[in-house]
Amino acid sequence: MIAAALTCSLTLTSCSNDDSPVGGNPQEETPVQPSQQKRVSQMTTYSLKDGERLLKDVDQCTYDSQGRIKEWKNFDNSTGEQRLDHWAEFSYSDSQIYTVRKLASYSDAPTSVTETYFDMDSEGRIVKRSIYSYSEGSPRPEAPQAISTYEYDGQGRMISHTFAYEKKDYDWQDGDMLTVTNYEWQNDNIHTVTVLNEEGAVKSVRTYEPSDITADRVIPVDFNDCEDWLAAYGFFGKTSRFLPASESIKVYAKDKLFTVEDIQFTYVITDGLVTTISQKIENNIILLNKASSTEYETTVEWK
Repeated sequence: MIAAALTCSLTLTSCSNDDSPVGGNPQEETPVQPSQQKRVSQMTTYSLKDGERLLKDVDQCTYDSQGRIKEWKNFDNSTGEQRLDHWAEFSYSDSQIYTVRKLASYSDAPTSVTETYFDMDSEGRIVKRSIYSYSEGSPRPEAPQAISTYEYDGQGRMISHTFAYEKKDYDWQDGDMLTVTNYEWQNDNIHTVTVLNEEGAVKSVRTYEPSDITADRVIPVDFNDCEDWLAAYGFFGKTSRFLPASESIKVYAKDKLFTVEDIQFTYVITDGLVTTISQKIENNIILLNKASSTEYETTVEWK
């Protein structure tokens, strides 16, 4: 998965010069109609190691007549056999987006289901996210397990995201029950993303340097979450104008720097569209004095 270390889908979406079909803010005076816009239909990611190019995963999506994401499928190839891993369906109303996402189980355990409700403001931007998670075959919980709220500045850019667990149902929820993510912008690009825990201590800092490449169409660089698709098409407000050239991620544990990850991005542009994304990731685990390097290449198909 491209940029799998990222937890925020907004930070790696690029802004095109076309208008979002719904939500967000146009960045061009003459919007392109959804029927005329090309959309990403498939992204295929390979890991590059020891001279080999190994298939990692495949993401596919379809859109409705208004150019909004309708269905997303992720096929995992980590075991050498391509299998459907994640998939989601999207539906829309004037004030809300509803998604049903499933995570396949490769054992006897039931499939995991996540229902998400995104409430929108009058500008078509998502201001609240309510998450319900349960096992397939079980009833949906009466109350959401987690709720997110989002704030925007006067230019329609996200400046804050608060995520809170309402219920602690899972063992993996042993960390902070509340996090606040702050976004700092420079020249129409997200520059710094800082995540704070419920006590205000820094959990991670991500810093981006923009390239000089603007895509003629919006592309989500990270397909790890359904939110990434929505962010790419303006439902979380304006996105960065330029594709990232580099990203630095610093992760802290108990006020100590734990890991530093540096990512370099390069792109191939064909007929004004991004058709290949390459990443070189240098990861240094400070506390363990351990370093590693990983490379990925993703081909992008459009319809």
